[in-house]
Amino acid sequence: MQPATNLAFEFPLTHAPPPDLYPYRFAIGDLQNNGRSGVVVLESHAKRVQVCAYTLDGTRLWQRDTGLPDSGGWDKRMNHVPVTIWDVNGDGRSEVIYHSGPGHAFANDFYAEAGPDEMLTAVDGETGDVVWECPWPGTRPRVMFTVGYLRGMEQAPSVVVQDGT
Repeated sequence: MQPATNLAFEFPLTHAPPPDLYPYRFAIGDLQNNGRSGVVVLESHAKRVQVCAYTLDGTRLWQRDTGLPDSGGWDKRMNHVPVTIWDVNGDGRSEVIYHSGPGHAFANDFYAEAGPDEMLTAVDGETGDVVWECPWPGTRPRVMFTVGYLRGMEQAPSVVVQDGT
């Protein structure tokens, strides 16, 4: 077996992105539940964080506005909007899980701390339709999360949030 020498990949966009859009973070997972990977990209557009799902051929499946500004924390980045892909409810379909907000104006378009109307949102990986939401557990502008089987493999996994990284 030969070791991999180039693990980079490219996927062409099938649409022209607006000039003020830039990508920041991504997650890879089976969005269409067909055994093939797709890509979810956090993008900044009009000073808001967008969650955009693509197939590897560049076809955009969906786009959702998180309702949160694209600037936050000490480094003025989008670290307050983590994203992952996992079937967390056990229905056999992947969900895209991310931090979302109410969409109101933030002082100076800057995310300094969590507010009362923010949510942990899970959407269907293929359609972008909301599957479930719960109150956002974080308080700080820098957050990470992962998925883990905290109650054993026979139970549904949990989303574990690390606040204040």
